[in-house]
Amino acid sequence: MLKKEKKIVFVGLDGAGKTSILYRIKMNKFIQTEHTLGFNLETVQYKDFLLNLWDIQGSEKIRALWHHYFIGVDSLIFVIDTST
Repeated sequence: MLKKEKKIVFVGLDGAGKTSILYRIKMNKFIQTEHTLGFNLETVQYKDFLLNLWDIQGSEKIRALWHHYFIGVDSLIFVIDTST
């Protein structure tokens, strides 16, 4: 049976936790991450789906380019850091 591919994009400001969430989903554990330059892309199999998870850098310069990553997106996750 062919896998259904889904494109999921994580966006949010720098340091909001996008990369931490991405690797928590991929590896099912917390790992220490570094500042993202550009984007991270990981593919995860879940049931009959291949999830292409895109973690997009949140700096002001890159935010102007976010719309290019939205083409063909099945889900958009906006990550908000609420810590003080």
